[in-house]
Parts: sequence; structure tokens; C-alpha cells
Amino acid sequence: PAEIEVRPTDRVRELKAVASARASGCPRLFFLDAELDDDAQVQSVGVRGSSEVLVVFSRNWRAATASGDGTAKLWDADSGRCLMTFSGHSECANSVACSSDGKLLVTSSRDGTAKVWSVGDGSCRLTCLGGGGELTAAVPSPDGAAILTNSADAARGAMLFGASCGQLLRTYVGRGGRVLCVAFSTDG
Repeated sequence: PAEIEVRPTDRVRELKAVASARASGCPRLFFLDAELDDDAQVQSVGVRGSSEVLVVFSRNWRAATASGDGTAKLWDADSGRCLMTFSGHSECANSVACSSDGKLLVTSSRDGTAKVWSVGDGSCRLTCLGGGGELTAAVPSPDGAAILTNSADAARGAMLFGASCGQLLRTYVGRGGRVLCVAFSTDG
């Protein structure tokens, strides 16, 4: 934990931004053992003069796994507790990747599909058909507009799908055999 000085007219959201600039993680602010709401003005909870507010940083990390039973799972990385199970592949789930905003998961499967899942409610938002054959990986683009997959079949290579409709946009087939991994650059 760390302490920061605050003025009674400060808003909690502003204080969190200051705290975030000083250390990594998700800051949580407390005063007199009560967590402060983001929209609150600190004087409304009793902060006066140069009172001190306790700042606690939480990593709030989540981890995702893909399994041989065709499911993907989202975990609380700190506690190890399973938060959600995503079911829908008919064969082994080979890979899982998170969108840059953390709201979606993308999975690939031996069943030849890539699926886009909502982290909010666990629903399958989209299924991309790989044209037959196993998909060994799937990743979302940084802006969430596309899904890049790769096939276990060297003739199919990597495939780019539109994330809103699941339509195959492009295929990338190399000369060196099977595509082993796919990724997007983070700068677009």
C-alpha cells in the first residue's frame, strides 16, 4: 500500500489517475476502511484538510486457457479461481487469445473453427470456418476488426477473417511448409 495527499474537492477518478502514474496496477482508494466510489468527491465521504487516503494496487490480471475437452476457461490469475468456461467447440481447443480491451476471447480448434467469445456473458459472438482441417491458433487484431488464424494444413496457411461477420478476407500461404504461429503487430 501507498499513501497520497488529497484535497477535499478532488474526485476519486482523478486521484486514481495520479496513483496509476506512480505505480503499475489498478489503484483502489480507501478512507477510514471504506473503498471510495470513482464518481465521489472525497469531501462527501468525510475527507477534510490534508487527510490521507490509502491507495492499494491490484494487478487484476486474468489468465485464459484452452483445453483438450473443447473448452476455454478464464481464470483470476491471483486467486486461481475459474471465472468462466466457454463451451462450443466439438473437438480440442488448441489456442486462446484475449482482445486488447479484454472484452473478448478468441479460440481455435481441431474442429476447424475459430470462435469469438464475450468475456462479459460467455456467449459465442462469432464462428469463423477454416475451410476444413484443424486450426492451430487464432488471434484478434489490436483494433478488434479481424481474426488471424493458422491451419495445420500447409496448403491453407494463415487466414484473415473479418471479426464482425466471420468472412474470409485473405489467405497467406508460404513456401516453407506449414504455418506454425500467427501474430499482429501492435502498431496496426
